Amino acid sequence: MTVRVAVAQVDDPAIGQSMDVACGQGQASLLRLEPGMYNAFVTPLDAAGTPLVTVPAVGLLAAGAPGANTEVTVNVPHTAWIGRDTFTGTFLFRLSWGGQSCEATVPPVTTQTLELRANGLPVDKVTDKGQKLDGTDPRPCRVLTEQFAQFAEGLPYGPATFHVIGKDMTGTVRFDRQFDTFVGVAKNNPTITFDLVGPDAGVDAPLDAPPDA
Repeated sequence: MTVRVAVAQVDDPAIGQSMDVACGQGQASLLRLEPGMYNAFVTPLDAAGTPLVTVPAVGLLAAGAPGANTEVTVNVPHTAWIGRDTFTGTFLFRLSWGGQSCEATVPPVTTQTLELRANGLPVDKVTDKGQKLDGTDPRPCRVLTEQFAQFAEGLPYGPATFHVIGKDMTGTVRFDRQFDTFVGVAKNNPTITFDLVGPDAGVDAPLDAPPDA
């Protein structure tokens, strides 16, 4: 996949540049722009050069003076992708409990119950060790130091909510927290660490929610 980056000066749209770069580069460098403010248009393309989004993503940048380069990040919103309703992805995560692994809390957290909701509904998938993600399947808590993160595959692409409950050996709820999160496309997504900070139910946004694109 490639990405087309085009810029046009705000005051005179006839002034600008355009270039195609490989998606894996993660950036495009536009050199020797005339001074001024520019609209930047970012369009992902397939192998045939066909746009993969309904409209380009747009950002605003200033042309840097010599020796004073400028940089702007343009985000392609998840709603812009053509066919997004058919996309699936992998959700990789770790759980910490007040900043600790489950066995280190007092008393230790012994079970975790997980509910991942996409489009308002619990997903019908399971984690890599077979735990259901519909909120009905308490399983032994997995330590924070496991070599590999917990994950689930084939999930709907886009925003999601993740509700986690941790109980001690007596069945008492010690942690109960809901997070806003995001499921990216395909498998190579960041691992998100969700830290549960107390027994009272609430909503937190994890620090490193995966970008839209």
